[in-house]
Amino acid sequence: MYIGLLFPTEVYKVYGYVTNSKTKIIVVCDDSEVKDSEMKPLFQRLHSLYVDAVSNPFHVTDKPIVSQRFEDEVSDLVSSFSTSGGKQFGGGGGVSGSGSGGLVGGVGGLGAGSGRFGRKK
Repeated sequence: MYIGLLFPTEVYKVYGYVTNSKTKIIVVCDDSEVKDSEMKPLFQRLHSLYVDAVSNPFHVTDKPIVSQRFEDEVSDLVSSFSTSGGKQFGGGGGVSGSGSGGLVGGVGGLGAGSGRFGRKK
């Protein structure tokens, strides 16, 4: 279930999503022009990647996800969102100008441990 904007600051916006199993996904954006309509499809795709990862019969429930494929797919998703300004995810109009849409805080609550996904380079 998409929650939406949780906490805006002058520099960052924090968005949230909760799955039916109470897993929370948090995304922090450094672009003040990112819209809710751009974030919902991003969260839906992150949720889909999460479900694929935890559906692995070797994944232990309540333990960090240990999957290079999962890490690569999340990194690719965050990179594509950052470079497209959210436009490829169905955001109405997207971000004008540079199209940075930069995700900096990454994805939290996915059991990935390090929280390194989507770190600004």
